[in-house]
Amino acid sequence: MKKLSLTAAAAALLAAAWFANVQLSAYASSDSQVDSTPLAWQHPPPRKGGGSLTFATFQKRRRYIEANFQRFNSVEQIAREFHSTVADLDRSFRMMGHVRLEQYLTHLRRNQAAEQPSQSVGLAMVKQTSLAP
Repeated sequence: MKKLSLTAAAAALLAAAWFANVQLSAYASSDSQVDSTPLAWQHPPPRKGGGSLTFATFQKRRRYIEANFQRFNSVEQIAREFHSTVADLDRSFRMMGHVRLEQYLTHLRRNQAAEQPSQSVGLAMVKQTSLAP
């Protein structure tokens, strides 16, 4: 078997790729093809909502929610506050914060409840007396 040098092998691969490309372009330009769409994959058009959030924007939103979570009753209120949809906001929390938005709110509320000291509800201390003489 004949050994090829690296440059010879690269040249052979390049020639084969060029030949395949010529045949492919001839096929794409032939009249027999009904669909004239390009063969190369195209990226989808950008979303109208502005695409995905940057990590800095996500951090700003997370800090805002952390500072004001007491006044929000639902995830929908938070989404309206940011002029976004619940799905987009939840997606950014899952992708960048690794937790769902609703779970994050529950976490904040539980931490707040754990930090507050338990308060008695007006129960007075009663001295226990025995009935025995």
